[in-house]
Amino acid sequence: GGLRGEAVYRAEIGADGVTIGKLSALYQGQFGRIRAVVASAGKYLYITTSNTDGRGDPHAGDDKIIRLNLP
Repeated sequence: GGLRGEAVYRAEIGADGVTIGKLSALYQGQFGRIRAVVASAGKYLYITTSNTDGRGDPHAGDDKIIRLNLP
């Protein structure tokens, strides 16, 4: 995930398993600042958000754990 970019980025990996090709932004601006991304062994992608970081007054729902179907 990218905090400032507010998106999850998918990278195409080359046949050599090392080279990174095209990057695609997913879920751009939908959840705010994305802190971490984890793919489950099944069909889900888990992301955490970081929308307060100690700045301003926290509100309910600022930071979340979100489960999505793998794209």
